[in-house]
Amino acid sequence: MGVFSFLTENGRGCLAVVAKDKLIYESINLKRQCVQLRTNVVRKKWHFLCITHSIGRAFSGGSLLRCYVDGDLVSSERCRYAKVSEPLTSCTIGTKIDVPVLDEDPTLESIKDSAPFLGQLGPVYLFSDAISSEQVHSIYSLGPSYMYSFLGNEATPFYDHPLPSGILDAKEGLASKIIFGLNAQASDGRTLFNVSPVSDHAIEKNSFEATVMVDENLANQQQMHLLSGFSILGFLLQSVPPQQLNLETLSALKHLLNVVTNCGLAELLVKDAISSIFLNPLIWLYTEYKVQRELYMFLIQQFDNDPRLLKSLCQLPRVLDIVRQFYWDNAKSRFAFGSKPLLHPTTKLVIGRRPIQEEIRKIRLLLLSLGEMSLRQNIAASDIKALIAFFETSPDMTCIEDVLHVVIRAVSQKPLLPAFLEQVNMIGGCHIFVNLLQRESEPIRLLSLQFLGRLLVVLPSEKKGSRFFNLAVGRSRLLAENHRNICSRRQPIFTVIADRLFRFPLTDNLCATLFDVLLGGASPKQKYNLGIPKRWRPHSQEVLQKQNQIDRQRSKGHDTHFFVPQMLVLIFRFLSCCEDASARMKIITDILDLLDSNPSNIEAFMEYGWNAWLMASVQLDVLKHYKVELQNQHNNEINEQRLVMELFCVVLCYYMHSVKGGWQQLEETVIFLLAHFEQEGVSCQDLLCDLYDDLIRRLMDSSAVENIFVSQPCRDNTLYLLSLVDEMLISELDHKLPVYSKPEILFLFSSLVICC
Repeated sequence: MGVFSFLTENGRGCLAVVAKDKLIYESINLKRQCVQLRTNVVRKKWHFLCITHSIGRAFSGGSLLRCYVDGDLVSSERCRYAKVSEPLTSCTIGTKIDVPVLDEDPTLESIKDSAPFLGQLGPVYLFSDAISSEQVHSIYSLGPSYMYSFLGNEATPFYDHPLPSGILDAKEGLASKIIFGLNAQASDGRTLFNVSPVSDHAIEKNSFEATVMVDENLANQQQMHLLSGFSILGFLLQSVPPQQLNLETLSALKHLLNVVTNCGLAELLVKDAISSIFLNPLIWLYTEYKVQRELYMFLIQQFDNDPRLLKSLCQLPRVLDIVRQFYWDNAKSRFAFGSKPLLHPTTKLVIGRRPIQEEIRKIRLLLLSLGEMSLRQNIAASDIKALIAFFETSPDMTCIEDVLHVVIRAVSQKPLLPAFLEQVNMIGGCHIFVNLLQRESEPIRLLSLQFLGRLLVVLPSEKKGSRFFNLAVGRSRLLAENHRNICSRRQPIFTVIADRLFRFPLTDNLCATLFDVLLGGASPKQKYNLGIPKRWRPHSQEVLQKQNQIDRQRSKGHDTHFFVPQMLVLIFRFLSCCEDASARMKIITDILDLLDSNPSNIEAFMEYGWNAWLMASVQLDVLKHYKVELQNQHNNEINEQRLVMELFCVVLCYYMHSVKGGWQQLEETVIFLLAHFEQEGVSCQDLLCDLYDDLIRRLMDSSAVENIFVSQPCRDNTLYLLSLVDEMLISELDHKLPVYSKPEILFLFSSLVICC
C-alpha cells in the first residue's frame, strides 16, 4: 500500500510503500535505487511510523535510511539521497504509487502494483531535516492525539506529565523544521490545514484537501467493511466532547447512513454503522436531550422502514442491556454508566452531564419501544431469558416498572400472546416470573400480577373444581384434611401467587388488580383504579375508557365474562382478610354484577371459586353470628348479611333451575355449613332456613313467568330441595314443632304433586 510520494514533474524524488513485513523505499534521481526495510507492522493495529533519510558523503559511509516503529529503530539501509532542485509538484500521502517501471527489478514491480493505503492515518509531519532517535522517541511519547506544531506553550496545558524539552524548544526544537503537519482533527470538511508555524500565511491559501469517497466506490465500501471502518469511527466519536455532538453532527451522520443505505454493500455497512455509531450509547450518553431524542426517533423510523434490522441489531436483550447500563433511574447497579459528570481528561473540568431524570425516562421509553417492536416481529427464548435476568437482578424499580408496562402492552395483543407464552413454557412456564410478586414496591407487584394475568388467560384450566365431599357416601370428610387436599390439587401457579401477594398489606389497588386479572384487563369498577398513583399508572385513561365501554356494553345486553376464573380464589382470600365492611360489600356487589351479566360466569364461579367462597364466607362475622332478626343490627351488618345470602342464592338458584344434577351443589353447600358450624359449636338452622326460604321464593318467582317445575332439570332439583327442607324440619321435632314452615313451601309442594 502506498505511504507517500514526493516527486517532481519529471518523476524525480522519493516514495515509499508498505508490504506485509517490510517497507519499500525508492530514491529516484539520475539513477534509481530501491531498498527494503524490515518492519513488524501488524494489521488492524495503530503504529507510529517514522522514516528518516540523512545525507552523507561517500567517504563517511553515504546517506542512511532509517525506519522507526513505535519510537524504536527497527532497521536501516544505505540509500542514495535524491537531490532535486525542481519543485515537488506531484506529492501524495496514502494513495496508489504510479511511476513508470524502466528496469526489470521485481521490487519495482511490487511498487507498481501497490494499492491505496487502506486504513486510518493519524497526524502526518514532514520535516526539513533528519531528526534524531531521541526526537523520534519524544514525538512518539506525545501520543496519537497530538495535533500541534511542537511549541511548548501550545501543548503544555493539555498534559499532566512533563513533556520532552528537546523537541519543544523554540530555536532548537522541531517547530522550525516542519514543512507541513496534517491532521484530520485540524480540518474543515475536506480541507486539512497546515499546523506548521509559518510567519507568512500565504501558503495557507493552497490548503490541502483530503477526499474519502464511499458513495459509488465499491472498493472503498469493501475496505470500509473489511477494516471495520465504522467501528473505528464509533470509537473515535466516543472521545469527542459532547458539545460537538450536536444536531448538526447527528444530521451529518444521518446523511452518511443514507449514503451507505444506497450503496452496493448496504446490507453489511448499514449494520456496521447502526451498531457502532447510532446504537452506541457511549457516544451519546452525555449529549443534550434533544440530540438523544432525535437519535432514537431516527432509529425507530429506520427499524420501522426495515424491520429486518431489528432481528440482527436491536432485539430485546440488547435494549434491556442499554437501559440497565446507560438509561437507569437509580445508579445502584455496578454496571451503571454516567453516575458522575464527564470530566476533561487533563483539565478535569466538567464537559458533559446526563440529561435530567425526567428526560432520561423519556429516552428510556423510546428505547423500550424499540424492544416492543422487536417482540412484535419475532419472539425468541433469548428474549424471555433476558426479561427474567433483568427482573431478577435489577435494583432499579422505575426501570422494572417501565419494562413491565411495555411487556404488558405487547402481550395484550392477541397475535403476540401465543408466541410469547410458547417461549415462556419452553423455559419453565409462568412460574419464572412469580418472584416479581415479592418486590417491596407495590406498583411492581401489581404490574407483575397484571402481566401474569395476561399469560394466565390462555393457561389450561382444571376440568372441575375440587369437591369438599364424597357424594357416594353422603358424609362430610374431616374439614381440615379435606381443605389441605383441595389446596394440593389446585393449580400450583395460583397457590404461589397467593402466597407471595398476601405477605404484604391488603390495599384497594390489589383488589382492583385482582378483578383486572379476573376480567382479562377490565376492572369492574372505576373506584379501585382511581386510587392508583399516576406515577406508575400512565395508562389510567385507557383503563377508564375501557371500563366505560364495558358499562355501555352491559346496558346494551353484552356480556362480561371471567377470563381467569381461578383468580376468584385470591379475591375471596382477600375478602376473608379484609377488615373494612364497606370494602367487603363492594367486592360482593361487584361479583354479583358480574354473575348477573353472564350465566357462564356462574358456572365458572361454581367450578373455580365456590370452595373458596365457602371458606371465606364462614369467616365473616355476619355468618358466624347469623341473626334472623335484623332490627338490632347496624346498617352495614344488615347490608352485608343480605349481600352474602344473595350471593349464595344467585348461584344455587341458577343450578337448581338450569343445571342437571344441580342439587348436588346445594347438598355439598348444606353439608359444609353443617360441618363447619358443628365444629364451632354453633347452630346454623336459622341460616339454612333463610337459605331455603330465599331459594324457594326465587323459584316461585320464576314459575310465575314459566312453569319450570314440569320440566327438567328444575323438577328433580326442586324435589331434592323439598327433601332437604323436610329433613331439616324433622330434625327439629325433638325440640319443637315445625312452626317455621311457610305457605310458600306448602304451595310449592302441592304444585309439584299436581304436576306429577
